[in-house]
Amino acid sequence: MPVSTGIGFLSKIVSKATGRLNESLGILKDKMLAARVIDISLNSNSTLWEQTGEWQGIGSIQFQLIDGPTNEDTISSSKLNLAKPLFPHLKNYPLVNEVVLIFKLPTNESIANMDGATAYYYITPMSLWNHPEQNAYPNPLKGDTSDSNKSDYEQIEAGNTRKVNDESSEISLNGASGGTFTENGNIHPIIAFAGDNIVEGRYGNSIRFGNTSKIEAEITNNWSEVGDPGSPITILRNGQDPEIEPPGWIPTVEDINKDLASIYLTSTQKIPIETSAYNTSAFSDPPEAPEAYIKNQVILNSGRLLFNTNEDSIIISSQKNVSINADKEIGISGEDNVTILSSKINLGDLDAEQSLVLGDDFMTQFEILLQNLKSLATVLQGSQIWPGGAPAPDPSIPPVASTVQTQIQKIQNVVQKGSLLSKVSKTI
Repeated sequence: MPVSTGIGFLSKIVSKATGRLNESLGILKDKMLAARVIDISLNSNSTLWEQTGEWQGIGSIQFQLIDGPTNEDTISSSKLNLAKPLFPHLKNYPLVNEVVLIFKLPTNESIANMDGATAYYYITPMSLWNHPEQNAYPNPLKGDTSDSNKSDYEQIEAGNTRKVNDESSEISLNGASGGTFTENGNIHPIIAFAGDNIVEGRYGNSIRFGNTSKIEAEITNNWSEVGDPGSPITILRNGQDPEIEPPGWIPTVEDINKDLASIYLTSTQKIPIETSAYNTSAFSDPPEAPEAYIKNQVILNSGRLLFNTNEDSIIISSQKNVSINADKEIGISGEDNVTILSSKINLGDLDAEQSLVLGDDFMTQFEILLQNLKSLATVLQGSQIWPGGAPAPDPSIPPVASTVQTQIQKIQNVVQKGSLLSKVSKTI
């Protein structure tokens, strides 16, 4: 085959393939569109409430296509451009002015009636700024952005990778239906290490399905000092370090000592947690320090921890020790009973040697002693001396004996009432 013939044959094949590709892309273009969110239905106060099916339409958006700039009249005419969330189990709703991908797919009516009816569905916001807080792309003809914000969006359209202005935006992010979202401007995204899966909210909250990752980089983590690479770690964080420095587009990493609230599930990692109080003097075999432990554990850290049950029990069980420490006070109370069960109970010190007195048994013997002393005092009141061979009362003894007898009676009254015995604390 001549070369020219072969080239011509290949050209025909390429031309046919290109045509088929363009045809497929054309079909795909009709099915998948980029759109700007104009409004969203989140509750019964929404302006889209009735149009989107009331409670069945929660998460539905009104949108305009991003084919070109549009004015207010165009937006007003797009009232019928409605789309539902594509995934019913994933509620990652967009903000107003964020960009989503729209899909044209069958409706439940088309399935029932076999009439080919279609509706619009959308998936999560596009990562315009590659930032978890907001990724808005406002309509340039509406004029609701400040000069600094306009500079941001002009730069992003030109291919810039981040916001030029690190302040919060002044564009509408809540729409006609209202809303409460306010851009912070200093929310830092969580940096990922190789193999990590991360879910981030818009408010400095995140879940990391990560691992021990020892790297040399500008931003590293503080849990990979020891352990094998690839050892799993799961970190749930609610609220970043409130004193973190701007700019907000610079990534950060979790810090158990600075983040507002954290749960760490570890395997071989050493977590450098700073405990508020840790005293091991009560243990003959103390547990390893929290910041030194390198085996699997669960760590909870926050400004306050509350464990509560409204039906059954809280059970704390340990293979070795249970350590409870506080900088101030430890209070234990029980509506019915507080029972401490052990072969030996030390109060005050691990080396305590003095035994507690059994109160009931002691008071029984004390009562017997008091009765005998009372009898002795009675006898002493009649004590006599024999001056010159004739009996006569001893004037020095009766007053003392009478006083002792009175005091003994008072102590007996107290003992008999049980006032010296605790009504709360018992021992065996």
